Amino acid sequence: MKTVIGSLTEVPEVLHTEYEEREGKFFLKLEDIPVGFVKAKDLLDANTRVVEFRDRNILLLKENDELRPLKLKYEGIDPEEAKSAIEKVKALGKKGIKDVEDFNQQVKAVADELIKPLRDQLATSAAETAAERKRADESMLHSRISDSFTKVGGKPNATDFVVNLAKDTFEIKDRAIVARAGKFSTVKPGDPVTIEEWLTSSVKKDHDYVFEPSNGGGAPQIKVGGVVKPGLKPGQTILKNPTPQQLGEFSGDIATGKMKVEFETVQ
Repeated sequence: MKTVIGSLTEVPEVLHTEYEEREGKFFLKLEDIPVGFVKAKDLLDANTRVVEFRDRNILLLKENDELRPLKLKYEGIDPEEAKSAIEKVKALGKKGIKDVEDFNQQVKAVADELIKPLRDQLATSAAETAAERKRADESMLHSRISDSFTKVGGKPNATDFVVNLAKDTFEIKDRAIVARAGKFSTVKPGDPVTIEEWLTSSVKKDHDYVFEPSNGGGAPQIKVGGVVKPGLKPGQTILKNPTPQQLGEFSGDIATGKMKVEFETVQ
């Protein structure tokens, strides 16, 4: 028996009452669905769900094929940690750090700013040390040249002049006075010239006026108060039994040889 017919003539007359007309067709009146039959609406719904399920499976398979390489590529990476890292990179980008080189440059800039005061302090300290060493070297050269100059009869007031001349021939190296390169002895060719030779040859030859006149050998003798004082030079005075204050007051004249200190022995 057909469930849907186009005209009642398609079935025996006795069955005409078993059909009802809907939308130009005749549908069999069924209170219960016969075994092996389903309602058309249920069949349509079932077919619709099957189609949806099939389409969904196809989409899932496609997505699975696309995601499988990504899974292998990013295996071992924590998504939350990755998101956090991305946010940090964005924050750094707002501060001008886009890559490792930018980061290195900013770290270097900060380090330079922090280290600059220390560098300046070291540079200042080095400059002060160099200046102090230079003063010490000049003092050593002055003391050594002036002492040798006095011993060979040099005039006290010419000491500074001779010391300046000496700077062209001698220098300080490792806290010692040595002849400069190319300054050789005429007495011992190949050896560096000594201070004494330089004074008695070069200086005496070119600047004889800085030396006291010779008295025929030996130290010059000067009369002080009618008494001969051996070893005194013209213009040199004697400071007897000086107090500590006087020694400080006349330290300059004593150092340059303008003043000689004598202490009387108490009997």
